[in-house]
Amino acid sequence: MRANVVGNDIFLPSEDKDEMPVFDTDGTLTPEGLALLGHEAGHVWQNQNEGTGYIGESLLGQINHTLFGDLTGAPDPYEWRSDVSSGVEFEDLGPEQQAEVAELIGMALELNRAMPAVGVAVLTRDELNTALGIRPPPAVNTIAPLSDTEFDIISGAHLQLQR
Repeated sequence: MRANVVGNDIFLPSEDKDEMPVFDTDGTLTPEGLALLGHEAGHVWQNQNEGTGYIGESLLGQINHTLFGDLTGAPDPYEWRSDVSSGVEFEDLGPEQQAEVAELIGMALELNRAMPAVGVAVLTRDELNTALGIRPPPAVNTIAPLSDTEFDIISGAHLQLQR
């Protein structure tokens, strides 16, 4: 079974798509499980704010990419970064892109969970870059740090996801 959402309920399998465990032996979520939960929580937000219409759009994007991506250049429905870097706002992203951004935000917030926050969790560029897999210098990174535009759009998404 793959992870899925039905209404407000999230169903998680024992392993993620890369066959990594989602739960530790004590029943707590692994880092992979937390990432998967963040992605699926994005779909709960979509359901609460847009209804079930996101499901068809999501499935169509996945099918198009799987069946025709190499032939037609159908975009990866999960790849959010190129759209966000060109200024596409969170609400205009596809459903899987939105869920990927929610996953990234969740991973970043987990990184700063030990830090005291007043009212709402603080989302920082450093934690977002770390969640993307970017390490501070002198490390050599193959992933570019977030641009100002990307950070602004993801920060706005963080505020939208809290509503």
